[in-house]
Amino acid sequence: MKIVFIVGKRGGDYFAVKRAIEKGLLQNIEIVYIISNSSLSKAMNDYKIISDNFYCKQDNESRVQFFDNVQDLLAKIEYDYIVLSGFDWLIPSKLVETNINKIINSHHSLLPAHPGLFKKEKLVESDDKFLGATLHFVDNGVDTGIKLTQAVFLNYGIEKFDLILKIYRFIQDCMIVQSLAELNNQEAEHREIYFNEILFNPSIERNILKCFERIYFGK
Repeated sequence: MKIVFIVGKRGGDYFAVKRAIEKGLLQNIEIVYIISNSSLSKAMNDYKIISDNFYCKQDNESRVQFFDNVQDLLAKIEYDYIVLSGFDWLIPSKLVETNINKIINSHHSLLPAHPGLFKKEKLVESDDKFLGATLHFVDNGVDTGIKLTQAVFLNYGIEKFDLILKIYRFIQDCMIVQSLAELNNQEAEHREIYFNEILFNPSIERNILKCFERIYFGK
């Protein structure tokens, strides 16, 4: 299965997938191209070390021109899915319509609650008792596409914001890796629906959970 990443300045999902491939958690899956709207993208600059298959927005390139060039580029690439990672620009309808149920986005709320762009701090400071994330396909609405997986955990409050950020990264890494494995029809062995006070639906392969638990919580 071939994956294209469209990334912003960070691109955490890219690093999760790269790590999962290296550790054998994702089999017969490869990252074939990275596209970014920022020359400062950590994901793109990491990928550039091993591949010339990247495209970065030029300084004199408008947003419309950028997406036109992306559309032309994708027409020449063989790929199965596009993963958005830290990319905060709205995907044009033309690009969506030529990639129905192919563009995957990770959103830091339990959709349909809190769609669109917002800062995690505002959600943590709200009276919401639970926080979570949703992995979904992109359609022409605002975070209204088909849901692939969700995870929920307690809102520990702004005084534990650093912990909350770690949990967010942990669940989003686990969800993108598990979802790509399922989309690739990779066989699962031992799966968990409840892990360290986090509820996943559908469940996550235990090896994936333990891998990212060690990374973020040192266990």
